[in-house]
Amino acid sequence: MEVHVVYNPTAGTGAAPAILEEFVRPRLLSWLGKHIANPEISTHETHSAESAGEIGTKIGSSSASVLTIVVIGGDGTAHELLDGIVSAERNDATRPRHEVQLVIVPTGTANALFHSLFGPGAGENGLSDEERLFGLDSLIEGGNPEHLRPVTLLGVQHSNEPDAQTHHGLVISSHALHAAIVRDSEALRKEIPDVSRFKVAAKQNAQRWSEATLRLDGHVQRYEPKSGSFVSVKDLSGYEPNEDGSLVIEGPFAYMNAMVIDRLERDFVPATFASNTDEELARPPELIDIIVIRPSRSRAVREALNEKKPLDEVSASFATDVLMPTLLGGMYDKGSHVNSVYKDADGKPVEEDGEQVPIVEYFRASSYEWTAHNDQARTSCVDGSIYETQVTRTHVSNAVTVFAWADRSKYRA
Repeated sequence: MEVHVVYNPTAGTGAAPAILEEFVRPRLLSWLGKHIANPEISTHETHSAESAGEIGTKIGSSSASVLTIVVIGGDGTAHELLDGIVSAERNDATRPRHEVQLVIVPTGTANALFHSLFGPGAGENGLSDEERLFGLDSLIEGGNPEHLRPVTLLGVQHSNEPDAQTHHGLVISSHALHAAIVRDSEALRKEIPDVSRFKVAAKQNAQRWSEATLRLDGHVQRYEPKSGSFVSVKDLSGYEPNEDGSLVIEGPFAYMNAMVIDRLERDFVPATFASNTDEELARPPELIDIIVIRPSRSRAVREALNEKKPLDEVSASFATDVLMPTLLGGMYDKGSHVNSVYKDADGKPVEEDGEQVPIVEYFRASSYEWTAHNDQARTSCVDGSIYETQVTRTHVSNAVTVFAWADRSKYRA
């Protein structure tokens, strides 16, 4: 049995080394000792943004068919590690594809993947040591295969990189506001080490729109708030899908996230149906949930622009009246933003072509292509890593099979 521990000493508040020595190492050795004589654990410390990828490449060179990897860090650590593992497989096509079994021990800032697996919980003071070890306990308390949860892997390519270069994400591929928030929040990390720095960066970028073209592939669907279901875009007004079911929409975009889990922080839930939800609405593993906010869908915005009002004035009003309430209200209210629609001055839902107009276009597609037309749109984010590029192509990747240990009885609603 091959078990690796990868820990990031700089993730979050720097708790990883202490958690490794106090909890993870002794529990793992005790568990392994029940199965093999003289148990050993391969321990790897990350030293830079690139080193987790280098560690992943080393681990991925193993001949073992199953790789059990305990990740003590944040979402970025897991993302960089998987990138390295896939790179090793790509460089040696003769080796059978690995199955990666992740144990997430969260010590990062947002810990999105962990919270998507185990829920937000009710505590207000961060994760307890007991909660951090939920994933590890799911493995060592019997190792029931039913506790292995499939993890969807995103494959992301950028036009300014070699064709063979694909980045892999476990959480998100984003543009517009979210990518700008991640980009600019790094400058705030020392001053504001917790997740509140993301809100500061959000306010700094809320008035900046991304001019881009978005192509969604597959038989594209959109969530319809009135019926509470996903509907083919060919059956909704305002869209002109191609014969193959794909859809092209134009900006400007205020928000554009492509996600395979529901949340980005414990309580911040942009992709309401991407993870733990009822079967009828749950995201199929071969599809991506894509959350879009386009200011031009607002009648007030269109009228203001037709009246030649200054763009900065219009974008400021949209940020105050629509965008920030959606982000800081609905997305922090268990993902209730998916049911928000535009309303008139009297508070009545606005209708166009006989349909209410959702503030958020919640699409479901097999892949997408984003083509930037201004500088703000060129910023691309993959699980916290920032890139500057004109064209981004994102799909569901089968480069490696990934599971996460997560006993559902430990889920905290």
